[in-house]
Formats: sequence, structure tokens, C-alpha cells
Amino acid sequence: STDSIVNYPYKVLETMKYAMRVGGKDIEMHLEKNSKLLTNDYSETYYTEDGKPVTSTPQDVDHCYYHGTIVNDSESTVSMSTCDGLRGYFRTAAQRYLIEPLSGGDDGDHAVLKYEDQSSKPVVCGVTNTSWNADYPPITSKSRSRASGPSLLQQQKYVELVLVADNREVRTYRQIESHLTMQLICLQVYKPLNTFIALVGLEVWSDNDKISVTAPAGATLDAFTKWRNSDLANTKRHDNAHLISGIDFEGSTVGLAFIGTLCSDHSAGIVQDHNPRAIAVGATLAHEMGHNLGMNHDDSSACACSGNSCIMAGALSYDIPKSFSSCSSVNYDQFLNNRNPECLLDKPDYRNVESTPVCGNGFLEIGEQCDCGSLEECTNPCCNATSCTLTKDSECAAGACCDNCKVRAIV
Repeated sequence: STDSIVNYPYKVLETMKYAMRVGGKDIEMHLEKNSKLLTNDYSETYYTEDGKPVTSTPQDVDHCYYHGTIVNDSESTVSMSTCDGLRGYFRTAAQRYLIEPLSGGDDGDHAVLKYEDQSSKPVVCGVTNTSWNADYPPITSKSRSRASGPSLLQQQKYVELVLVADNREVRTYRQIESHLTMQLICLQVYKPLNTFIALVGLEVWSDNDKISVTAPAGATLDAFTKWRNSDLANTKRHDNAHLISGIDFEGSTVGLAFIGTLCSDHSAGIVQDHNPRAIAVGATLAHEMGHNLGMNHDDSSACACSGNSCIMAGALSYDIPKSFSSCSSVNYDQFLNNRNPECLLDKPDYRNVESTPVCGNGFLEIGEQCDCGSLEECTNPCCNATSCTLTKDSECAAGACCDNCKVRAIV
């Protein structure tokens, strides 16, 4: 039910404050821009109807993701996007809330809704093997002296992530980019572990699936991992890849991932888009990535965390978890020390939003309508290579909804 309505002025700032009345109380949010979400080489890949990949590097998508807290509420957490109006998730000590625009556009009224479970269907993670598989040898054999400085758990670590949306997912959501990036705000839960998740790429299977996506989750994970190594690894540098699928996996399974495989060729997982609220799917993504980072399911009452449920609980709760348990932290520490996954220590080149656009470099940047490369390279009839503007009568030049230079009608 709608709890309150807030009028929202659209601004993009490094820090923001919002005051609103929720549940009969005045609250004030303090937000800061998430500068560690997109890397400088972040790219989006779509496919034309004949299967040709089209990759662009949009420059205006990193301005609008924020995280923060509510003043005088130590239990609070806030994750928001200002990309298309104000939307996101926040929790107070007493209640969880969603905030959404009442209508499209950046200005106008927004509804604050209590987050309530709309489904009683239980959902679980499909991982049952709770030990590292002997088939995956240690990633490096180099020993590391404990006297050589701060432990790996204490050091800053970075996971360079590629998200892949399958064809069912694309057909379900018109604004697939914003839907997927909304899921990422849940990955703030890694911050207390000194781990930052940086999105380096978004791959959208807009024409058809590149693998056989089937209801048995294990078969789909194997197929996705094989594709990651044969195709994705050759076109996009990354540490980890996850498939977000519109299929309904067998049984109550909504996710599956390999355990302790980050920085290896099995650094992958799959997630079913099991809830129309992107934030709930994001919690599943955080869980499956936890497996890649060596975390097992919390199977003991000794696995304590703040809140009613922990991220690595085997049964995924609709009470969106906000922290890892003490057991998960121990698992992660063991993985870091036993496997020495050095790719986590590579700091990405985070995007500088003030970089100067260059027409002809093949990347769609601020002020450009399109960029098809140099005059010699350009084969796109919708784009003028010299000016980086659309050709006469063209409505678009690339993307899932662009067909023969026209925006495809929604049927």
C-alpha cells in the first residue's frame, strides 16, 4: 500500500539529502553518489535481428546511483537510482520501503510503498555442494606471508562484473538496462567486506539466446560458463559473469553458482528473475556471487548477522537481507588466503564523467547521437561518421529497439 507521496526535484549531485514523511514520522536521507559502480570501459552489447553484435559505451548512465543512510537510524540503509525519477529501496529499523515514480519522467510525485511479500512461494539457491571441488586447483600456487602487510580481507578488492540478460528477460522488460542496473544496488552489501562490485559490461541477447537456456539450472549454468569462456572472455575483460534469466528453473531453484571459483574460468552464476521487484532479484545476485567468492550456505544458528535474514541463507527470504553472516566472512577469508585470487586486487579504471567526447572512436558519448567509428570504418547507414549525428530521417542508430534506423513499434 502507498504509505506517502514525495515530490522529487531532479538533480545529479555528488551528495544529496531528502526529507520526507513516512509512517507518520519525518525522516531525512543522506545519500552519496556511488562512484564505484561503472568502469571507464563499461559497454553495452545488443544484437541486430540477423545476429550481429553492436557494442556502445554510453557516457550518461553513471550519474544516478546513490547509497546512504537515514539520520539517527543506525539500522537504516538506502539504495537509490535517480536515472528516471527517484526509485529504489530503503529500510528503517522498523520497516522496509520501496520508492517509485507515480508516472514517467524525472519530475513529479513519487510513491513510498511498504515492501511486503506478494508471494508465499518458497525460493531457494540450488547450490548443494558445500565444499570446493577438487577439479578446481588453487588459482595461484604463490604462497603469501601473513607478515607481508594487511590481510586480503582487509585490503580493497574489486570484482569486475558482466551481466547478461537472456532473450526471455529482454522480452519481459522494455527498459532492460535500468531494470538490470537497479539489481546492482543490492551489491552494496559487499562494502563491509572491503569489496566493490564494478559493472564493466551489459550484454543483452536481444535477438535470441546464445546458449540453450533450459529449466534444469545445472545444465544452463554449464552452458553459460562454456559460452563465457569461448565468447565473452574474448571480447570483454572481466572477473565474473552472471546470467539473469526470464526462465522458471525447475523446482523452487532461483539461482546457482560455482563455489570458490572467482578469478578462474568457472567464475560464473545464473539467477532467475523471480520477482518483479528488481531489488529482490539483486539480493539473489549478491547471494550467488557470494558462492563464487567461497561462501557456503549458512547452515548453523551460529551464523549471525544484523537483520532477520543473512545473505547466504539457503532459502532466499523476501525479507531482503542486508548483511553477510559471521560464517560468510570466515568463508571469504579462507577463500582469499587459500586461493589467492589476485584478480580481485586489480583496481578498475573508474569512469571519469568529465572525459571529453571524441567523434569517431566508436563509443557513444555525451553530445553524440551516434558514433560508428571513423569515416573509413563506418558501415552504419543511420549514422553520419563525420558529425556523429543521425542521418536524415533516421530515428536511431543502434540498440535493441532500433530497426532499419527507426524505433521499432511495441506490439
